Amino acid sequence: MKVLERLADFFGLAGADKLALLDEAALQRREIPADVADNVILQRALPAFFRAARGHELTSAELKNLAADIKKLTRPIAFKLHGHGTRLAEN
Repeated sequence: MKVLERLADFFGLAGADKLALLDEAALQRREIPADVADNVILQRALPAFFRAARGHELTSAELKNLAADIKKLTRPIAFKLHGHGTRLAEN
């Protein structure tokens, strides 16, 4: 990944353009981009997305769940301290 980041810097890519380069590189390697793979909400939504992409219709419940998961992505997430660890909490 460091090589791609250096290339992006060399070509003056930043923000959405840099992210597009990193995403395209991941897809060319047949990988899910790291930030997507690490996102728990997206992990739950990906199976429904894959089925839809393959032409399988989603049930009404699956479609509602997918829409709800996508909406959660636009909400800010707060970090709250609990005991010795940090836990994510939706606002």
